[in-house]
Amino acid sequence: MTGPLERPYGRGLNFQLEVPDVQGLYDHLLARGYPMFVPLKTTAYLEGDTEHLQRAFLVQDPDGYLLRFTG
Repeated sequence: MTGPLERPYGRGLNFQLEVPDVQGLYDHLLARGYPMFVPLKTTAYLEGDTEHLQRAFLVQDPDGYLLRFTG
C-alpha cells in the first residue's frame, strides 16, 4: 500500500490516450460542461534533431485518475 484507500483513488496515475480528433473531443467535453484539469495546448519536443508537436488536454475522472488525450 502506498497510501490510504480513499478518494481520489487515482492519485499520481496518468493514462495517455491517442485519439484521431483531439480538438473535436475537447470541444465535445467543453460543450457539456466537463471540467478540464489542463486545457488543450500544443507542446513541442525534440526527438534527436526532429521537432514534434503534440496537442493534448487532461481531465480527471470521478475516481481521480488523470486522462491525457492526445492527437
